[in-house]
Amino acid sequence: MQLSIWQEEVVWYRNEYVCDECGTEWADEWSCQCNDRCPTCDLETEPQESYEVEPDTDSKLQLAIRHANEERMSRP
Repeated sequence: MQLSIWQEEVVWYRNEYVCDECGTEWADEWSCQCNDRCPTCDLETEPQESYEVEPDTDSKLQLAIRHANEERMSRP
């Protein structure tokens, strides 16, 4: 599923993780298939699985804020 913000197409993913160090399992949704830090031991962990999903309202808002901040920072 794609989301259009300021004429930019964004794909949203649900990333599922299992920590190799302590076995903690968790999931996160983001605009990329990215590594995350284990909430238990802080080990950097790659996603075990990633699924394309429809972004929820909070995710859309977070993405809009991030884009607005990036746009503001790039202005002279």
